[in-house]
Amino acid sequence: MILISLLIFAYLIGSIPIGWLISRSLGIRDIKTVGSGNIGATNVARVCGWQWFLVVFLLDGSRAYFYLLFSSLFVDSIYELLFIAFALLLGNTCSLFLQFSGGKGVATFLGLLLFLQPIYTIILVASWLLFLLLFKVVGIASVGMMLLFPVICIFNSCSTGLLLFSVGVAGWITWLHKKNISQFLS
Repeated sequence: MILISLLIFAYLIGSIPIGWLISRSLGIRDIKTVGSGNIGATNVARVCGWQWFLVVFLLDGSRAYFYLLFSSLFVDSIYELLFIAFALLLGNTCSLFLQFSGGKGVATFLGLLLFLQPIYTIILVASWLLFLLLFKVVGIASVGMMLLFPVICIFNSCSTGLLLFSVGVAGWITWLHKKNISQFLS
């Protein structure tokens, strides 16, 4: 029963549309109708100013990190934590409060990973910066980082649970960036 409660609350907490709320407080009626149409940090920065990127990014990542930290007090298994992590990510990308639309999950993912594997987070953020320097497109840098995640897990002989999580999350976030990939390839 505890795990079910933690999963439900993970989804609900992940569903809080931070970028949408912040942009609304700044006078943007619906961030989903301007810029790229996304509620994430990059679009909020485009529409509201780059200083808001960090605010949205840190809030999205922090809630994921702290909810996993809280959940770890009640569950014993890494597999249970990984299910909770995925519920948070699902909430962020398919928000109950935005008719199941949402962000692309990158900041939430990094908050989750910071709790689960801090060293991987450092490696992936460094790779994201490198991809950004090479391709000069935030979405493509995010996809490159995500595709690198399972590779890092394989080379470091991660647990089966973390490896499956890495493949699932990399696939999900890459799929959410399909428009970025298509535009980049054009």
